[in-house]
Amino acid sequence: MAKYCTNCGTLLPANSKFCPECGTKVQNNEIRISEDGKGGLIFDVPEGTTVTISDEKPEE
Repeated sequence: MAKYCTNCGTLLPANSKFCPECGTKVQNNEIRISEDGKGGLIFDVPEGTTVTISDEKPEE
């Protein structure tokens, strides 16, 4: 999946830590979900990320 700089829109090379055009730090928005072995889930999210979990269908 292609990633773009959130500041200037430049296409980012794979595994970039900073945008080569403007120098903005690349945000890691990857969320990993794994099972905890007890029937629950573990959500591994980047620091500062907000995750909302709901069983309601979102409004369209």
